[in-house]
Amino acid sequence: MFTFFYPGWTFPSISVTGASCELNCLHCNHHYLKGMVNAGTPEALYSFLKRLTENGGIGALISGGSTHEGKVPLAPFLPTLARIKKETDLILNVHTGFIEKNEAEALFEAGVDVVSCDVVGDRETAQKVYGLNKGPEDHKETLCALKEAGIPYIVPHVTVGLHFGDLKGESNALRMIREVITPDSIVINVLIPTKGTPMESFSPPSNKDVLEVIRKAVELFDVPVCLGCMRPRNNPELEVQGREMGLAGIVLPTRGGRKEIEKKVECRVAEVCCAVLPLLDNMVKNI
Repeated sequence: MFTFFYPGWTFPSISVTGASCELNCLHCNHHYLKGMVNAGTPEALYSFLKRLTENGGIGALISGGSTHEGKVPLAPFLPTLARIKKETDLILNVHTGFIEKNEAEALFEAGVDVVSCDVVGDRETAQKVYGLNKGPEDHKETLCALKEAGIPYIVPHVTVGLHFGDLKGESNALRMIREVITPDSIVINVLIPTKGTPMESFSPPSNKDVLEVIRKAVELFDVPVCLGCMRPRNNPELEVQGREMGLAGIVLPTRGGRKEIEKKVECRVAEVCCAVLPLLDNMVKNI
């Protein structure tokens, strides 16, 4: 069954650093943090999540800006996440950045449901876009740490065109993921040339390039592949062709794209983040 994802108030995105990020990556420059719920202290996070569950929320994405090492500073918030998991039925999807074994084990002990992690398959891209002296081997270590810690669901994200709109390392990222883990799903994002960032004047990758990465992901993994929320909008052709290529779901589809897909396959709506697709059958309503 094909899934349309509409994450909103039922599954909000929360930043534990507010709008602050030490990296200021060229493609984001902390722009997207401004649109997230600001929960910069454990107390603020607990209060928000309790209100969320009282109001009928389903879950939340816990994320934030990165440190200079490319990590989301989650450690002070883990006791809060553990408490929330004990007191509520909220589904917690945590975006970690780079992570080490002891940090992954702490996430497991806290009881988080899903860990989302970005995977970049090219060192030059990581250096020039993120400003990090990190390479594919560092992403491998993160994936290994999550796997060895026993995280229930691991969902790698690959961004097409992150290297200034060009393909560079996406295929390697997918191959690397396959070498290390069996993911529970894969999320394909697409570079957004965002106003006010150093990359605003660059063109996003072509549909052909995005579809090629989708094709490779579907070919390499026997798990659902989704087109994520971080992508340029108003591109129904990509959505329809992506479904034909093997996508299992799309976040915030265009009206036209959704209409065309509904003509061809059975569909459902999920008011959650696409990274929780492995948990979906207990959480969604059918169209």
